[in-house]
Amino acid sequence: MSEITPKSKNGKKIYRSSLARLNNKFIIMSRMRIRTWKAMMIVFFIIGFAAALILAVSQDWFSKILSQEQQITNTAQVVYEDIEGNKYGPVISNEVVTTITPQTCTDGTQYNQCSNTKPQYCQGGVLINNCGQCGCLTTAACQPDGSCIKIEPIKLQVEFEGKTTFTSTLSFYALTPDTDNIIFQDQSTGGADGKLEIETTANTLPVGIYDFKIVTPYYLSKKIKNIAWPSATEIVFGDFLAGNLQDEDDEINSLDWAIMSQNWGAKYLDNNRLDVDMNQDGIVNTIDWSFMNKNWGSKGD
Repeated sequence: MSEITPKSKNGKKIYRSSLARLNNKFIIMSRMRIRTWKAMMIVFFIIGFAAALILAVSQDWFSKILSQEQQITNTAQVVYEDIEGNKYGPVISNEVVTTITPQTCTDGTQYNQCSNTKPQYCQGGVLINNCGQCGCLTTAACQPDGSCIKIEPIKLQVEFEGKTTFTSTLSFYALTPDTDNIIFQDQSTGGADGKLEIETTANTLPVGIYDFKIVTPYYLSKKIKNIAWPSATEIVFGDFLAGNLQDEDDEINSLDWAIMSQNWGAKYLDNNRLDVDMNQDGIVNTIDWSFMNKNWGSKGD
């Protein structure tokens, strides 16, 4: 037992000595780190201060440079060309924005614009007729050469076989020649002494060649071909053949006779049967049949 005790004491001394050495090393390392951080902070502070000083000086220097007025002269030569190839210029200017006075025709209309006076158009300083672009007045029609021609009302003179008065609706059509393609249409009623004049202002009917056709109840339709519009304004259609009591087929045949036979001998003193009482004498008889018989088999246009 007496030999173990001294060894224990000696071991404690060695252990304490090792701890002391480690503690001293840690203290020394801590002090060195603190000194290093202090040095780095001082360096960063100096660098930041220097950078701020340089920035402030440079901003003041640049502001003085930028505040100085500078005059820059730009000289440009510009040639303007419109959509039709007309060139204007050259214009030499040292301004960014150049004001050019528009060129006009004698009435003040600018180049390549329609005049207030239809159908004139300002082209290269000259007023020309251009109804295709500038249009015509409502009382005129555009012609192929660009001019406008005044439109007179169309006067259609018609006569209805056997009638002294006519109150049914009459339909007028302007057709593409040799077709049933309707270009323009109008309607009218009335008439006296079997004659009727229709004044139709066909402002929407272009200049051209047309077939004019009239359709009315109880009569065969009638067409006049190849009318030059608007040079021909008075068209005489002449007599419309009576007896087409059944209008759908535009032909006088047994279907029409069937309607007349059902009313044979009937009296219409108020003349309210303009179909079967063809001469408007108030009775359906042989006189009415004579009209139908004369036109038997005829067809409308």
